[in-house]
Amino acid sequence: MVVVKQLELENVHKLLLASPSVEMIAREKQVDMDLKALIMAEKSCFRQKSRIQFNNDGVKLDSFGDVSNEFVKFFNDSLGTVDDSVDRFPDDLLKQILGVELTAEM
Repeated sequence: MVVVKQLELENVHKLLLASPSVEMIAREKQVDMDLKALIMAEKSCFRQKSRIQFNNDGVKLDSFGDVSNEFVKFFNDSLGTVDDSVDRFPDDLLKQILGVELTAEM
């Protein structure tokens, strides 16, 4: 609906440029108000939809426990994986930042 109203506003602008009149100015104001109302409604709808959480399998996460379990699962699955697109961090710089030397046993 927003796209349709934007196109309508563009058409009103063209008509207003071609032959300005009080009626066309009133029409432009009305279409502009309608467009703003539609945009606000669309944003509200997106906000409401964004509150619904789903996992990667499309299963709806209904409770805080479901969301927290999915959060923990995500990070547990990420542990031990290597991202080849990330450069290796220099050991000496890491030692300098942390103030300790990391060993293989850690």
